[in-house]
Amino acid sequence: MENRRTLTRGRPTKESKKAESKRKASPSRRASPSSSTGRKSPARRASPGRKASPSRRASPSRRASPVQRPPSTTSTRSSRQRSAAVITPTPVVPPSPIKEKKEPTTASPKAKNEKPKTSPQLKTTNDTATTKLPLVTSITTTSSVHSSFSISTQKTTDIGSSKNTTAESELAKLADYIRRSVSKTFSTSVRGGSQTPSTHQSRVSRSISQSNFDDGDNYSKMEFSDSEDDNFRSVNITTKSSYTPLIDRTSTSFCRKIEVPKEFGGLLGASLLLLIIPLLGFYLPWCCRKKTCEFKQPNLSALLDLKYVEKVFSGQAVGSYIAFNSGVFILSAALFGRFVRLPSDRPGSGYYFNALPIAFIATIAFAIAEYFKYPVSDFIIKNYRRYSLFSLLNALFVATWCYVRSNYIGAPDLQMNPYAKSGNFIVDFCLGKQVNPKWLGSVDIKQANYKICWIVTLLLAQIYIFKNIQLPSMPVEALEGTETLAGSLPIMTKFYVENIKFDTTSLVSSSMLLIYALDNLVFEHHLASSFELQQEGLGALVLLRYASTPFLLNAIPKYLFEHKVVVLPNWAMIVMAVMFLSGLSLKRISNKIKYQYRINPNMPTFNNVETIHTFQGRRLLLGKLWGCVRQPNYAGEILTLLSFTVPLYFKFTWPPLVCIFLFIVFLLHRAVRVSARNSTRYHSSWVRYCMKVRNMVVPKVF
Repeated sequence: MENRRTLTRGRPTKESKKAESKRKASPSRRASPSSSTGRKSPARRASPGRKASPSRRASPSRRASPVQRPPSTTSTRSSRQRSAAVITPTPVVPPSPIKEKKEPTTASPKAKNEKPKTSPQLKTTNDTATTKLPLVTSITTTSSVHSSFSISTQKTTDIGSSKNTTAESELAKLADYIRRSVSKTFSTSVRGGSQTPSTHQSRVSRSISQSNFDDGDNYSKMEFSDSEDDNFRSVNITTKSSYTPLIDRTSTSFCRKIEVPKEFGGLLGASLLLLIIPLLGFYLPWCCRKKTCEFKQPNLSALLDLKYVEKVFSGQAVGSYIAFNSGVFILSAALFGRFVRLPSDRPGSGYYFNALPIAFIATIAFAIAEYFKYPVSDFIIKNYRRYSLFSLLNALFVATWCYVRSNYIGAPDLQMNPYAKSGNFIVDFCLGKQVNPKWLGSVDIKQANYKICWIVTLLLAQIYIFKNIQLPSMPVEALEGTETLAGSLPIMTKFYVENIKFDTTSLVSSSMLLIYALDNLVFEHHLASSFELQQEGLGALVLLRYASTPFLLNAIPKYLFEHKVVVLPNWAMIVMAVMFLSGLSLKRISNKIKYQYRINPNMPTFNNVETIHTFQGRRLLLGKLWGCVRQPNYAGEILTLLSFTVPLYFKFTWPPLVCIFLFIVFLLHRAVRVSARNSTRYHSSWVRYCMKVRNMVVPKVF
């Protein structure tokens, strides 16, 4: 049987043997990695005394690479560049011992006259080594962090030509090693100006959440993450560049600089608020007295009189104020309460809400004191303006303590307020550097001040109701002939009903304030899903608001109690009651829906409710009341506050009206702040939500 050569080519002649020997001796044939006959070229045969070339020894990294390119089936190499491999920057690569050789080409005469180009060196990301590799390849580095922020740089490296298929497969191994190594190098985290290699692969995303920047040069870092779970590490991008992304070709980080978001008008707005809120918080209650309730010029020269200052800071008033605040803090740590933990909270974190038991204890203590003839109500009314001043000073003191504490003790990143990273003392002091600082690691300072605010409001409303109702003394003769308590009870009830005296307008207004305060205390746990507890930093502005709220809200009941406004007509009473109950119901139902949705969005109640998904894994609620306006709870609260102003229509005065007006302005401004923060956080999802729900508080108005 004839062999394969004889069958395919026939018997060789002398001329064919000579032609074959010439082909074997030609240089181009020696450079070819394979021949059409399938025989190995003489250049591949190693002589017995010849050592193996170092280029043929595969490095450990090349041997470990699982990816290899198949050997080429063509005998000639194309002169055009191969397709670029999309990789990331690379670590240090040891120099390759492969030497460059010029490949003879049969190009145009013009190409023959050109000088051979020197192959550029492939630099690693840390610039510690250079490498010349065979083959012409194009390496493209692409880093895409956001759909609107993509950086792409292309580096083309001319590395000489190979002479065999083995070198080409080794280059494929090296390219794969570079790709995997550079992927690790590019996952470097930049924290506080120093680069630290990350041990975990980063997750890149489209969504943006604010983080902190500790350089103190008025700029913050944007942290991009596609998940709110802490198990994923995010890509941090910081630099000293402008808004336009710039490429630093000597570093592994692509950077941009983003200005710290401003609230309350930045430095100027924060300074004005820090000055105006304490002044108005003390001046407005000071204007209303028993005889007059109008704006008047204060006597500033009295502040220089030491006797007047000593009279203001009397020992009994200061001692009772400190005792009350300390008692609320101690009871907040000791009493049981309702524990709430949202799905987005960190493991082990949550909130305890026990304001209602504390308010119940305070009410019982007040009733016992009055029963045993201790004039607690008269003492509080007498020192009303002193307590207002003490609350404002205490708010500034606590804000200062929290600011200093945050600088020395610090807090986890999730508890820091990114809007208070401007580096300016006034701005950071007003906004608060921490969101939920804790006292002795157990009592949330923000929650404790919230409890003090509404418990004081409740006690003041109870005092005005108690002082407004005047019970007559029942004569002994009226009970003659009754021997048992059951027989005397109907007579006593009839006597008190017929002879009781009270001011209807003042009683209704104080009762409304009592219900309003009780609503905030009973449903305190709804605060867990609120902007106030979750995102608002504990700074001077928040604490000053808590300090002034009880005295500003009580301005109208106090005015009606002291000045005895005429009895309102029935239609005014009905309007007042309808507005109050409608606003309070709207506020409470809206907060309940939001709270339930945050606790468990998969409840059957929300099965058929339209929502908009976000890149953070959350959904924006479109159904129920939240599909009508963006902040229905604020709309209900504003309607409730407006109901208190109805009696002023019959006996007008400015100070109480300004007190209510300040709360309405505050709620409208907060609605704008919440919308701006959500726009920064949810981006396109929030834009879609705003296209469907166009108004913030009032439909077709605002």
